[in-house]
Amino acid sequence: MNTVLEFLAKNKICVLSVLLQNGASHSAVMHYSYAAKPFRLFFSTDRTSTKTSKLMGGEPSSASVALGFDERTMQTLQLRGRLRIASDSAEVRSIQKVHYAKLPEATKY
Repeated sequence: MNTVLEFLAKNKICVLSVLLQNGASHSAVMHYSYAAKPFRLFFSTDRTSTKTSKLMGGEPSSASVALGFDERTMQTLQLRGRLRIASDSAEVRSIQKVHYAKLPEATKY
């Protein structure tokens, strides 16, 4: 797991892929942040974006992430899991602290 966390720490851009309501796939380049314990990835996007359409009913959805696009190292990381919208205000504030620490430029969005 340490190798994965090191890889996540030195990168900040990934491709997030989700399934839409109609079953079609959708991928988007995203900035991410993460927590080690429990292991979670965080993304920030508008609730009206295509990638959130299936999540608006409140149910988690399957997603996959790929990161590491440097041809010099030939290393990548692919993960799959469940994606959900954080709605509890305390949870959102906690995630924002993690997200803005990794991506300070994201505070303007």
